[in-house]
Amino acid sequence: MWNQLVRCRVLEVLRNPTYAGAYVYGRGHTEILLRQGQRREHVAWRPMEQWPVLLEKAHEGYISWEEYVANRKRLMDLARPSSSARGAPRDGPALLQGMLVCGHCGHRVHVGYHGTGGRYPSYLCSRLAGEGISQRSCFTISVRNIDPAVVDIVLGMLTTERLDAATRVCEIIEQEEAGLDQQWKLRLERAHYEGKRAERQYDACDPENRVVARTLEKRWNEKLEEIERLECEYEKARRGRRLELTDLDRQRIAALASDMRRLWSADTTTHRDRKLLLRVLLKEIGIRAVEVPRQVIKLRLLWQSGATTDMEIDRAGPGGLPHRHAKPPRWRLIETTSNPVPLATG
Repeated sequence: MWNQLVRCRVLEVLRNPTYAGAYVYGRGHTEILLRQGQRREHVAWRPMEQWPVLLEKAHEGYISWEEYVANRKRLMDLARPSSSARGAPRDGPALLQGMLVCGHCGHRVHVGYHGTGGRYPSYLCSRLAGEGISQRSCFTISVRNIDPAVVDIVLGMLTTERLDAATRVCEIIEQEEAGLDQQWKLRLERAHYEGKRAERQYDACDPENRVVARTLEKRWNEKLEEIERLECEYEKARRGRRLELTDLDRQRIAALASDMRRLWSADTTTHRDRKLLLRVLLKEIGIRAVEVPRQVIKLRLLWQSGATTDMEIDRAGPGGLPHRHAKPPRWRLIETTSNPVPLATG
């Protein structure tokens, strides 16, 4: 029977590893909970790393295993905002929605709206006050105090010189991965040689000498298991590699320096589009409000490459909510650490 596609069925297809050609056992386990004095069974789902049995390519799948893993990661990232999920990008004007992490309590920062019809959005965190740990909220900061400064930093990274440096870093990474690939091939070649040698020794053994035959058979099986283990590790290492850049890819990356700013300011670009562009480069942003010796907002930008950028923004007025005609506050770049090229993600 063909029925109308519903949301729960879509999620079931995307989350079920059977469609990726894998056999899995133990995705969930039953827990016994006490609710209102009664015992109730509850199915708790394990993360992928804790599945007891996972056999990839057990049968032909509709999608590849890599696509399945990418779908799961995207579903988790677009889930309801939590300490580990940023949530789906919305259409609101708060461009850093879901990416800000409070430096006081460590939880995700929420977006609030003030004024008539919610004209003035702000970032707020009241986790400590809600849990009774503190008598005041962590902070409330206007969106226009934060977003312009972060956008300037991100677009400032997309210069021709930085993009060229990023492509050169990618070339170095490709050379290192080529060397690792050669080492893997030598290890596999050595393992296959040892396996063939154990097979020849077993074939040359006199069947009447059972003790020697059993020893050689055991050694042969160990070599075969070692070959299978190395091939699985090599396949996982190949899946974890970065994409190789072609000449056309390098030309497109070089064009980003001018195209990105035009795309960002285009009338057809929505707030949701801008949020997606920011998430391509930024993983998350730590934020902390400091009162002394002066009122500033400290930000730490964590790029997708693992690099970090520290910056300070002057805080305007109580609660960081400036007048609607006030100018955006000044900001200062402190330093960029961990990686001199934040865009070199491969």
